[in-house]
Amino acid sequence: MSSELWVAVIAAGSAVAGAAVGGWFARSAGLHQAAATRDTVQATLDEQRKARVVERRRQAYIDFLDAADALTREPNDPTLQAASARALTQVTIEGPLPVILAAQEVASTVRQQEQLDDLVGTLLLVRRRYLAAVHEALGIEGIANSSPE
Repeated sequence: MSSELWVAVIAAGSAVAGAAVGGWFARSAGLHQAAATRDTVQATLDEQRKARVVERRRQAYIDFLDAADALTREPNDPTLQAASARALTQVTIEGPLPVILAAQEVASTVRQQEQLDDLVGTLLLVRRRYLAAVHEALGIEGIANSSPE
């Protein structure tokens, strides 16, 4: 074989080897890019899911407080009593425990309002505890981080 032929064979072999190595690196980079994209999409979906949970909880907490306030004004209304019980159940489902306990305290106070000497003061106190628990659960700066009673 002539030296030109050997040069051509070596050049062709080098080109094939270079293409194979380049392709391997490109594939590896593509796999890393795909994994990074997948991780980013998963993180975005997790954040969206978390935001939906927080919004659902927030709405349950608000609905309970609205129902308890309405029942305070009309304690003998069976429709309001049922609405308050449903709202308390929703808070119980959503949690967490400190909010559930505070909501139960509000509900108990509203049910016992005729036996309380200081209804307004007691309602303000249990409502404040409820809101502090809600703020803590939702990670909101507010009365949860202020000085105690």
